[in-house]
Amino acid sequence: MQWHSLKEVQATFPRGSKPTFFYISQTTCENCETMEKNVFSRPEVAWFLNTNYFSINFDIDKDLPATIQGQLYDRTKFFDTFTDQIPTYLFFDTDGKITGMFQASMDLKSFKQYLKYMHHGHFGKTEWADFLKTKEAVTDTVLGIF
Repeated sequence: MQWHSLKEVQATFPRGSKPTFFYISQTTCENCETMEKNVFSRPEVAWFLNTNYFSINFDIDKDLPATIQGQLYDRTKFFDTFTDQIPTYLFFDTDGKITGMFQASMDLKSFKQYLKYMHHGHFGKTEWADFLKTKEAVTDTVLGIF
């Protein structure tokens, strides 16, 4: 998985050539550890995210306060603006606009389905339950196919 820190890309965020996957984690978060061990470590997840997104791993314990798109965020403002739960996954388009979000630890299959849901523009347009009935939601967790 090719992670970047916000500090190293702050001056050029958003990246422009690819949308951004912004993973909000916490050092002491057991659900984050589970996601990192069981989901982000999978080669097909790393391939999908590296191919389609510029990925930022943002640890709220280490990276706050932070300046994001010219605004300074302390812990309270960050939670009020971006999340109320850890882990959170934000998706930004190439202009820096948030295009989707989901939260919580999940199993590999569900995470891959959510990535497809976001990547193919279903967020805000197709109900999750309806998306799960489509061919697009079909995913594999054994062979490593996306």
